[in-house]
Amino acid sequence: MSIVVLGSINFDLSAQIARRPQPGETLMASAFSTSPGGKGANQALAARRMGAAVTMIGAVGQDDFATGALSLLQADGVDLSYVRTIEGGSTGLAFIHLDEAGENSITVIPGANAQGAQEALRALEQVLSPHDMLVMQLEVPFSTVLAAIAIAKRKGAAVLIDPAPSPASVPDDLVAVDIFIPNRSEAEQILGHRISSGESARAAAEELRKRGARIGIVKLGSDGVAWATEQGTFYEPAYKVQPIDTTGAGDAFAGALAAFMDSGYQVNEAIVMANHAAALATEHMGAQKSFPYKQDVLSIVR
Repeated sequence: MSIVVLGSINFDLSAQIARRPQPGETLMASAFSTSPGGKGANQALAARRMGAAVTMIGAVGQDDFATGALSLLQADGVDLSYVRTIEGGSTGLAFIHLDEAGENSITVIPGANAQGAQEALRALEQVLSPHDMLVMQLEVPFSTVLAAIAIAKRKGAAVLIDPAPSPASVPDDLVAVDIFIPNRSEAEQILGHRISSGESARAAAEELRKRGARIGIVKLGSDGVAWATEQGTFYEPAYKVQPIDTTGAGDAFAGALAAFMDSGYQVNEAIVMANHAAALATEHMGAQKSFPYKQDVLSIVR
């Protein structure tokens, strides 16, 4: 078994600021940093650091940002055979404002991530097997994601969808997968109501399951995670840390969850492990640079 990630590959440019700017306001940053990013690449790296064999399907531009965007995936041993370079194209970029509370606002320029859909789907047809898990997000064209889900279902592979950034409307075909993991705000948009507590998050996870997801999960950030399976609804508080940067924490959760399930952990146990991985990812600056390794997670899980 292995993890196949079809998704975005970006290069992140982050500014540390006291607070995020208001419309029309200019603020001076206290620091600047760069890091590989993109939700697809983030989740691929997170899964790899949890010990999974991972293949990345995506695209970068023919520019200087591509090398940096792929650097940690390459260093950690993610299979990049199906990452295409778009001739004359630009690598996806993310501009991140990070405030003193560790919260962020992000603007993404898709670049090459919006191109090469047919090549990506052909690669998926070639590499995906019935024993694999396909992991996807929504920083690549929506039509590509829906087509990839159809390929995975035809091949009998499991599908995990992280619906971020959340579209204005979410068709049932997107929700009706093996694992569907929005965060709180995405779940609120999808379901059309507020999620104010762990109990309401459990109910929301069950609503996602009734919409077709085999496992519905609602990520609650510092409030933990709620989920629903055919065995019932569950809640786990967050592992307590002092967050420095929350960028990529949700991706750390998704990648770790895929990896632990791929390696045979039961659903509830895998979710708890992923919850700890996400918390550890907030203790350091940057997205991919902050992702823990499997031994880091195993050392703190009770």
